[in-house]
Amino acid sequence: MKRERPERAPWLHAESLGEILAPGGSMAALFRSYEDRPAQRRMLGAVVRAFNEGQVSLIEAGTGTGKSLAYLVPSLGWAKEGGGPTVVSTNTINLQEQLAKSDLPLARSLLGGVRWAVLKGRGNYVSIRRALLAAEEQASLFQQDRGEELADIVQWSRETEDGSRSDLDRVPSAETWEAVKSDGDICLRSRCPHFEECHYQRARRRAAAAGVLVVNHSLLLSDLALRREAGEWESASVLPAYRKLVLDEAHHLEDAATRHLGVEVDGRALDRTFRRLDRDGRGLLSALHATIEDLDATRELRRRIEANVRPALERARRAVDAFFPRISREILRGSADRGAGVSGSDRQVRLGPRGIGEPAAAGNDFRELLDRAMGGLDELRLEIVRLCSRIEKRADTSDRGSESSSGGDSPRRVPIPENGRPARLPRSRGRSEDIRLRARQDPDRLDERMLDLRAAEKRLQAAVNGMAIVFGLAPEASAFVRWLALRGRGARSRPVLRAAPLRPGDVLAESLFSKIETVVMTSATLTTAGSFAYVRDRLGLSPDRVAERAGSVEELVVPSPFDYGTQTILGLPTDLTGVRSDTRRFAVDTAKVVGDLAEISGGGLLVLFTAYAALREAAALLRVDPRWRWPLLVQGEDSRSRLLRRFADSGEGVLMGTSSFWEGIDVPGPALRGVVLHKLPFLPPGDPVTRARLEAVEDAGGDAFREMSLPQAALRLKQGFGRLVRRRTDSGAVLVLDSRIVRMSYGRYLLDSLPRSPQVRGPWAKVRLELENFYR
Repeated sequence: MKRERPERAPWLHAESLGEILAPGGSMAALFRSYEDRPAQRRMLGAVVRAFNEGQVSLIEAGTGTGKSLAYLVPSLGWAKEGGGPTVVSTNTINLQEQLAKSDLPLARSLLGGVRWAVLKGRGNYVSIRRALLAAEEQASLFQQDRGEELADIVQWSRETEDGSRSDLDRVPSAETWEAVKSDGDICLRSRCPHFEECHYQRARRRAAAAGVLVVNHSLLLSDLALRREAGEWESASVLPAYRKLVLDEAHHLEDAATRHLGVEVDGRALDRTFRRLDRDGRGLLSALHATIEDLDATRELRRRIEANVRPALERARRAVDAFFPRISREILRGSADRGAGVSGSDRQVRLGPRGIGEPAAAGNDFRELLDRAMGGLDELRLEIVRLCSRIEKRADTSDRGSESSSGGDSPRRVPIPENGRPARLPRSRGRSEDIRLRARQDPDRLDERMLDLRAAEKRLQAAVNGMAIVFGLAPEASAFVRWLALRGRGARSRPVLRAAPLRPGDVLAESLFSKIETVVMTSATLTTAGSFAYVRDRLGLSPDRVAERAGSVEELVVPSPFDYGTQTILGLPTDLTGVRSDTRRFAVDTAKVVGDLAEISGGGLLVLFTAYAALREAAALLRVDPRWRWPLLVQGEDSRSRLLRRFADSGEGVLMGTSSFWEGIDVPGPALRGVVLHKLPFLPPGDPVTRARLEAVEDAGGDAFREMSLPQAALRLKQGFGRLVRRRTDSGAVLVLDSRIVRMSYGRYLLDSLPRSPQVRGPWAKVRLELENFYR
């Protein structure tokens, strides 16, 4: 479907916008250290064409291109000319915040007064009303004393401009944040006494007025799901209506869609819902007792809670507690019988004919336990619905009876100063006492508790629906890959039920690329061996589908301005133990090479693994190496952010990490002088989604390794390589220890996907000598 360009849409001029970033332009006038980036202006021209013509554009922009400004300047220019808002979506909140703190203020200063805003997922924002309520009723809601933690959150909620969790100095406990976060199912909207100063609502108002709105892929997909359900793409939903979309970190889009369009039922999450309702006499049901005191027939309502809801809750709890251990046994049995594999810390087995079959149809006790669990959850849900219905009827009767004596129906509220900023909590009394006094000035708790109950009902309904999909009892189950996972290890392990769409790219093509006028997708890693074919296929943009769904698609590769020929060297040792022949010996070889390279470079190394076990084994060997004298920073021994900070501050550290360290790490300067890639990053064969997608390629007559496994590994390898050079003055070596890259015929494809660096291959002694010369 070809998308029509609106008649009165503006027309951007690439030349005039490009002059802003060119020598002698506004950018050069702002910075003494200005560097001319022709590649940046080339990318800007491609974004302008996409905006003017209304098309999908795939742009690979190498590290150092300055891609953020290349798409932000046209986006702000489009809004300035009256073309409407542009949504910019990133994979992570970290990149959202980077755009907000540096790139967007700079772009706006170059173009002048265009509004921009950042919007995160609703659960990232605190609810002032819920925080006050939780602080007042914490004794009935929480088993442990949360008074001081809640007091801090309430105080912070009155002072913060942002209101999102990342702005908190201390990360709150999961249970506390669950009780205070903004939640659409528990929102009073305009009836809330704190509606005007609500951090989420203020963020939405800023978003509605913004010319450029920065979101993340998860929020974008939440908006897409609601638009698909409503069949409405022209009006506001989670996000304001928009016709221009820029997807940064676009190589993550398929994975984000897989997660967001899938299903997960976690026994621990269900237990949190149960405990939220009642835990040893505390929870929502207990808090509801005090709330309904002023209603007629209070005794009848309390009797319903005690005689109907609490027994249903206990039956559901017992049924779920009996069912999930059975899931654990099914996973362990399936893993042993079928060799289902291990991925990270998850043991998992796939369901269906190519997995362990359908436990729900096996004719044993499994189906009985499943029926009891689903039935118990649904019974509890229905009891909550009936209770809410009874309370609503009683509340309506009470409201009608009090209308004649009421001074109006405006809610009582905490006074807000004229400047719209709530006053700080007074310090004359204890903080918890202050919070209770302030909370009592809020409106009747009835609506709030009803919303809490309705939210619990929705979570129960989602769990029942999810279980039906996972166990093949729902009609739509055939479109999903379904599996059972045992997350964690030892006593902390827990079973999780999961399902993911087999081809999320089809949904994206049908409901995003064919509906939005302009979609620009950019990343430093979109091509493999110089081709966009793999990413186009995965996102539903292959040539045979594109004309009917997305109109024209432009492809552009903007090379990095860095001189990889002089800044880097690629070492490919050929005499290390094969990764599959002797894993212990390969670990010893890895430790030796890392130790030798640290001697040559003086530390400053990033060592990337594909599995925790290999990482831990190599770290243990290095720690007993008598030569070792560099700070060793190992993933899992501290938080990711602190490890990176310590690595950058040290200047001679060796940082060892797995998947999350292959990308998103930016350590410019001499602190990072070398990258070691332990193994080729092929997709884990035990992952159920990977296995099902590989089978789908084979079933269609294709070559799954060449069409999926190899391109995915090439993209990942490219990301790992890209950690090394972040600016023109950076330099160092990249080592690939997996000799398959030189032994196997597919190695040429992988090497052709990497930046053009001088290569040295041969025995480690030869490679080491060349590295010594390079570092001199």
